[in-house]
Amino acid sequence: MSHKLYVATDFGVLRGDKDGTKGWHVTAGLPRYEVMHLEIQPSSRVATCVGGGSCPRVLYAATHSQGIWKLDLH
Repeated sequence: MSHKLYVATDFGVLRGDKDGTKGWHVTAGLPRYEVMHLEIQPSSRVATCVGGGSCPRVLYAATHSQGIWKLDLH
């Protein structure tokens, strides 16, 4: 199973593949601004999704001046 890490930085969100051991990349689809807070939640668009498991997940990134962004994680 491939694990990904997401890190908030002063220039956007970085994604580390395989727990960060396979390199770090700027996450496409998210802002290139200072990110103040990251949160991953189960997708509320799936009516039968209760808790973790195989539910689709959404990453929310809050910025200082550009609002809150979201990215569907696969």
